[in-house]
Amino acid sequence: MSLNNYTGRLRMIIKDDSKKKSALKISRELTKSILSEKKFPFHYASKFLYRSDSGDYANYLTLEEEVQVRFSKNLHSIGYHTLLKNKLSSALYFEECGLPIPKMPLYNVEQVFFTKEKTIEIHTLDDLYSLLSGVFEDENHESLFVKEFAESGGAGCYLIKKEGLRDQLEKIGPRLLKRSFIYQETIKQHDSLNAINSSCLNTIRFETYIDKEKKSHIVSSYIRFGVGDNVVDNAGAGGFFVSINQETGRLQGKGYQKLAANSGAKTFTHHPSTQFELENAEIPLYKEACDLVLKAMEFVPERYIGWDIAISSDGPIIVEGNAAPHIMVADIAYGGYKKHPLYSEILDEAYKTGIHRDKIMYFKNID
Repeated sequence: MSLNNYTGRLRMIIKDDSKKKSALKISRELTKSILSEKKFPFHYASKFLYRSDSGDYANYLTLEEEVQVRFSKNLHSIGYHTLLKNKLSSALYFEECGLPIPKMPLYNVEQVFFTKEKTIEIHTLDDLYSLLSGVFEDENHESLFVKEFAESGGAGCYLIKKEGLRDQLEKIGPRLLKRSFIYQETIKQHDSLNAINSSCLNTIRFETYIDKEKKSHIVSSYIRFGVGDNVVDNAGAGGFFVSINQETGRLQGKGYQKLAANSGAKTFTHHPSTQFELENAEIPLYKEACDLVLKAMEFVPERYIGWDIAISSDGPIIVEGNAAPHIMVADIAYGGYKKHPLYSEILDEAYKTGIHRDKIMYFKNID
């Protein structure tokens, strides 16, 4: 991390109006971390360890430990990483496995578009409008969720609606014709989650682990909520996340935003748009969502995965799997992964081998 990034984070901490530890305690913790890690603990800022309610700073993973878990050759294979990284290949695979996913009436590889009935090459917005209008009519959809094959973190995602389609294509159509996307039916979110936030689909992130005895575990779970008019719930897009108690399926603790560039990250006891109280709110069909994740692991036996699950009115649905999940958010939501009963083994297994430095295309996005 550059000096400019470091000083920028210091400015973010100063702007954070949350209750902080004393300056003396922060200095002591930073000094201890530097002495033990032999480098500056950059995660201290991004994981809010300067806040008084963060608990023991030593319970949290360092940036190096996150990278080792995310890209360890012992926990990850290139085959499954490639499968999950590409949204088209994973959607087709999950469909073949009989797992519940959103229906996909259309996808395109740049100017070549594929429907159930035909393959067509499109170069103009008028032709794209005609194709999508036909899909809306044939499939009886009012909207479609569009995702770029290889993007992550909520980037390259659009909600296109039947109403006002031509105006929408004037804005995003040129990108759709230049890149590659899948077009999926819009999931009808469960009423209980719509009551908290209905602006977007609010997904649960499960992190899973297959131990050295080949037993499957759900390590942790948290839910992400969108804010305002965002069509995605990702923390990187302004949303926030709340931990889920795995025993009760209820929310626990505050909601957290990531450390932001223009102000300190906010915390929430209520959703800022609906004022719905978060603490102890029940996640509908949580046990069924856990069962779905464990079933999906049978078809994708990657040792460490982040699963995004939506709760629809008909039950849980797989949105996608992430072969190298950003562990930072889960670490915060859990209150420090090093106190997790499984994480000592996870770290031991991760450090048995090197990492896929030369294979993972987005390795640079580790922070």
